[in-house]
Amino acid sequence: MLVVHPASTCDICLDPYSITAEPVKSPHAIACGHTFCLTCLRNLSPSACPLCRKTFRQDSIKKLHIAELPELDRASEGAENAQLLSLLQRVALASTEDAPDDEVVQVLAEVDEWLSQHSEDSNSVSNLLF
Repeated sequence: MLVVHPASTCDICLDPYSITAEPVKSPHAIACGHTFCLTCLRNLSPSACPLCRKTFRQDSIKKLHIAELPELDRASEGAENAQLLSLLQRVALASTEDAPDDEVVQVLAEVDEWLSQHSEDSNSVSNLLF
């Protein structure tokens, strides 16, 4: 089963994938393995993947059946991302030449604490940002 992140979008139109409302906006895979919404795939002429240029047949497009993340996970992920972005902003502000030394030490301590509390999850936003 494929789990699509709530922020996943079609790489062509950049619209978020729809899981229930619009089947044509749900993710569809082509032979090369790349995924786009059905609307965009139907509008490609010639029928070639925009990422790798491999041709595909319109009748071989496969709808992906996906599972949403539970709402609880979305809420906790949103709060964690907000905390991380706030910390990154403080790191950026403490990285200026005129930042007071005590502020730099405080931010570094907070970064160490944050890193010690979070596992090295390969899907974590922190791994994408650091």
